[in-house]
Amino acid sequence: MSERPLDPRALANYILSIREHFGYETTNLELQKLAYFSYGKYLVSFNEKLCEGYFEAWEHGPVHPLMYREFKRYGSNPISHKAESVDLITGEVTVILGPNDTKRRTHIAETVLQLRALTASQLRRKSHAAKGPWHSVWESARVNLASQVIIPDNVIREGFNRHILAADDVDQSQETLYEDHPPDFNRSR
Repeated sequence: MSERPLDPRALANYILSIREHFGYETTNLELQKLAYFSYGKYLVSFNEKLCEGYFEAWEHGPVHPLMYREFKRYGSNPISHKAESVDLITGEVTVILGPNDTKRRTHIAETVLQLRALTASQLRRKSHAAKGPWHSVWESARVNLASQVIIPDNVIREGFNRHILAADDVDQSQETLYEDHPPDFNRSR
């Protein structure tokens, strides 16, 4: 039985926690690309959505609109706070936690760590791979003057290997695997 897809803010917070743990600051552009690569790789590997919603083809690559709205106040500066939720009854504000299952924690950690050495511009270039999902949808929308630029899951599934498997920007020796017990980056240090 598959797990319910994550709230996209939970995915974002988990990515931010992983990068913070390893001493990396993260901009919204970097977060969007890492979330997209985690989502696409998960979709291809498990034929399941990693998070709710969808990614859209924007000028600078794939973007999850809800995630973008949550962190857009940071502009191009590093994100300094995690996404929070408010209990509508009590008014209590809490940080949204990442996944609690090993399968998704492992997957996200491996993807983020595999790509951790890439700059924002390198992640952007990788997301723009020719004939990849973003490129296909972006070019089609440009030609058809479409306002809807959702990148459908079937397009991600079919074209994902065009960019994530490109080894030119990734040093495979830095990849770390957590087969049985991935670190719980939800916990504070």
